[in-house]
Parts: sequence; C-alpha cells; structure tokens
Amino acid sequence: MNKLSTKKMLTVLISLAMVFSALAVISMAAQPAYATASGSITLNPTTFGESGGKPVATLVTANGGTFGSGSTVYFYLSKTASSSGITITGYTSYIGSVALPGGSTTLSNTVVTLFSSAAALTAGSYYILASDSSTPTAVGAQFTTAVPITVVSTQPSISITSSPPFTVGQQVSFSGSGWDSGASVSVYLNYAGGTVLTSFTATLTGAVPANEF
Repeated sequence: MNKLSTKKMLTVLISLAMVFSALAVISMAAQPAYATASGSITLNPTTFGESGGKPVATLVTANGGTFGSGSTVYFYLSKTASSSGITITGYTSYIGSVALPGGSTTLSNTVVTLFSSAAALTAGSYYILASDSSTPTAVGAQFTTAVPITVVSTQPSISITSSPPFTVGQQVSFSGSGWDSGASVSVYLNYAGGTVLTSFTATLTGAVPANEF
C-alpha cells in the first residue's frame, strides 16, 4: 500500500471517529434528565386561603429536601401523601417553582409563591410535594416527602336557617363560618341605612355561635 492510500485511509478513519463522537454526544443530550428529589421539606405557612373557589396566592418559605445541583424545584398539590394523588386534585401542573442557586442541592430559606395561577379548589386538607421534574407523571420523576397543608375559606358567610316568610317580632336563626376568631359580627337589614338586627362574637373557629337570632 502506498503512502497516498495510507493517508486517505487515516483520513477516512478520523472522519468516522468524529462522526461517531458527534452521534454519541447527541445521543447523550437526548437522554431524559431523571429527577433526583428526595428527603423532606418544610413549608411556612402550611395554611392557605381560598376565595371564590380558588386558593389565594401565598408567599412561602421552603427548607430542606435534596435535588439536582442548581436544578429548578417544582411544587405539586396532592390529595394524598403520595404523588399518585396529584392527578386526583386536577392540579397536574405545578403550583409554584424556584431555581436553586448554582451548585446548591437543597432549599434554604427559599421564598416561593404558591398558587399564583390556580384552578378551582375547595377548602380542605391537602399535601404538597416537591420535585425537580417539571412533569409529575414523567418516567423517573421523584418527590420529597409530602407536607400536609390546610386550605381554608377566606370569605365569611352567613345564612338564615329559619324558613320565610317572617313576621315582626319573630325569632330568626342564623348560621355561618369563615369569620376571624373572636370577631364582632353585626347583622343588618338589607337596605340603605338598615338597622342592626343582632350582633355576636364569632367562635374560636370563626363560626356563628349556636342559637343566635
């Protein structure tokens, strides 16, 4: 084999090696990034308000958990203490997210807004889980231990439990909830300058005391 043929063969081999190297890089880049979330987190506060059938956007301080270095942490709402409850709530998208500083793998007094873009949700008990996967149903998605939270109504309500029509001097019963604990509540006739029918102090749970009329 002459020198010219040898040089051509070496050139071909080098070119093939470069092609395979490029394909390997592309293949590795195309691989899915698996979440590495683990451990437990704390949230403060753990009680959230609900108004008009939707949770109120709330600033939360988050700590703990272990995630991919410098990754974005996503928070999910779940009806159960596991990720399987995420789809039950209808909140398949995250309720908040925050990017960890470069090289950081944990939340450290990290402030994040939760429920800034919220769907319908009723008051009740739920859980929040954190993950570094932007899709909760993605293959390999992992989550931190669930944090129990409570969603409470921020809209006080009151209703007449007696049946109309009413006559002058008739006793009328009320019921209600969602008031501030110990708040002073007055009930008026529904017209301009209406007089006070009755007043009461809300219970510790924000409810109308029994037998108020």
